[in-house]
Amino acid sequence: MKLSFCAVMTQCCELEPNSKGEIARVQTVSLCRLIPLTASMKKDAEKLKSIELNVDPRKGTGYKNYFYIGAPQELRDLGVQEPLMADFSQTTCISGREFPAAMALKILQLDDRTRMKFKLKLGFFYAKPLDEEVAVGIHEDPWKDDVAKSDSVEAANVGESTKPE
Repeated sequence: MKLSFCAVMTQCCELEPNSKGEIARVQTVSLCRLIPLTASMKKDAEKLKSIELNVDPRKGTGYKNYFYIGAPQELRDLGVQEPLMADFSQTTCISGREFPAAMALKILQLDDRTRMKFKLKLGFFYAKPLDEEVAVGIHEDPWKDDVAKSDSVEAANVGESTKPE
């Protein structure tokens, strides 16, 4: 097993300790691995700019599975010489009971705007519509027909007796 830097993917509000100092809202905390930029990213100025800017994946461009972290001073102080990025496809979980000890090793904290970008890219990575979902038109509002069906079922049941026979 190779130890590496990682980013926490679990929502902050779920990680608030209770009065006993325990993480009680979740059983596990999800993490993704931080990795160096790929060789092709480093060689291609367009790819490099795209990853460094963390381009909005909802616009149809940019990397969907990576989030640029860079090489801030806190990481350079630990010997990291090249920029890192979060890889949403390399994930693992740790027990919520182990999380307070892991937090004692925390190195970086994203600011509010960067954290929101991280969450949107992460969500898009896991919820990216498949071609067949786009083809049948359910990718923008998959609940749309459910509401119509629910309304028609309720309308059909109006006036029916609910007493057992």
